Amino acid sequence: MQLDRTHLAVRERNGFEILDMSLHVLRTYFRAWWQATLLGALPFMLINVALLWGLWTNDDEEFPSRYVYLMTVLIFIEAPWATAVLTTYLGAAVFDEKMNVRAAWRETWKRLPQLVWCQGILRGVLPAIGLIVLARQSDRDMNWFLEGFLLIMLGLYVVAIRAFRPFINEILLLERNPVRAKSSQVITAGKRSKWLHDPSGGDLVLRWIAAAIVSILLALAFTQTLTVTSGVFFGNWNWGWFMLLVGFPLVLWLVSGFMAIVRFLNYLDLRIRHEGWEVELRLRAEAVRLANKLS
Repeated sequence: MQLDRTHLAVRERNGFEILDMSLHVLRTYFRAWWQATLLGALPFMLINVALLWGLWTNDDEEFPSRYVYLMTVLIFIEAPWATAVLTTYLGAAVFDEKMNVRAAWRETWKRLPQLVWCQGILRGVLPAIGLIVLARQSDRDMNWFLEGFLLIMLGLYVVAIRAFRPFINEILLLERNPVRAKSSQVITAGKRSKWLHDPSGGDLVLRWIAAAIVSILLALAFTQTLTVTSGVFFGNWNWGWFMLLVGFPLVLWLVSGFMAIVRFLNYLDLRIRHEGWEVELRLRAEAVRLANKLS
């Protein structure tokens, strides 16, 4: 790994520059991007289909709004955990380190207990799944308390924690801070998150809002594109089983994968702005070279 030789120029960028750079990263690593995104999302795809099985059809031939609502909420909450493999890959791909999706998967798997705790429990993935399981068992119709009130409250909690603490994946997978430590001298993920996020709370919230708007626009654009394509070529302007089971969730997962790139670049930008990361990389690179010469 050459710490001062990165595939991305290490410098400060504003929000528009980060979105533009995200497109360049997507183009450069397109194959690895979709492989890592779908590999990480596949377990959640299967879980979501099992949870919502049968909700995309109804006797009245009405639009399955309950299914679309629950699928959207589930993917929204699951997305950071599902894109963990992609985060690992991007963290290595920035440098000259050779990394493939299989190696990224292995490295991510090593951090699974930390991801289960931070993403699965603290950030709502497992509670959301549990609420839907309870709702499906208790009533065939929509359970307004579980699916309406509690799930929405959980979603708002997830929105708040992501807006103020968005970079937990990067802390766990790239910086590799432990969740717990026996020594007070060890920087845990919680301490690192506080030091990294607290000085830039307002800016992080504004960037999260901008990213959310972009995500919604992208999802709407691609969903409507699929709908029009289906209508023109197959004469079916309604959402059939393929669109509901495959097309719509796939659009949301791919948008989540793109926004994982945006989040990763925002993480780099935050470290550059507040920690002088570009200077640190150069100094560490020189230290490594000197050590090699002396040895």
